[in-house]
Amino acid sequence: MISFFNDLSAKDQAILADAPILVAIWVGISDNHFDQNEQLKAVQTLNVKSFSESPDIAAVYNSIENPTQALTSVLDTLPKEVEAIKMEVKERLQSVKEVLSKLEPVFANDLYKSFRSVGVHVANASGGMLGLGSMSEDEKIALQLDFMKPN
Repeated sequence: MISFFNDLSAKDQAILADAPILVAIWVGISDNHFDQNEQLKAVQTLNVKSFSESPDIAAVYNSIENPTQALTSVLDTLPKEVEAIKMEVKERLQSVKEVLSKLEPVFANDLYKSFRSVGVHVANASGGMLGLGSMSEDEKIALQLDFMKPN
């Protein structure tokens, strides 16, 4: 990883690497189903962000070696019942705030916004006309992500 992450423990680095995947799941499952279109959009977004973000932020996405495998791996570790998934994912995402608080404030906020944008892409992946205007009310609420926003 790069300079912003050098002072973070391996555990904190792993938390940040899992964060965009967990945001995708959090937003996707908010309407009680994380469908195939949402999962495909999540993987596509993770791949794009590995080169479209600033180098410091892209480093987080580049630390996810295989986004498809990473998403599948995280999904396999989660409970099978929707409410239990929501609880566990939220709990894991709350730890992101703690890690973000260890980073330079402007960078932490930019990283938070990048994670949130992953959720926006996932929320727009299903339904609607060509995937536009398809964000459910539950997804809009899930996208607030206030519980992981840096101070």
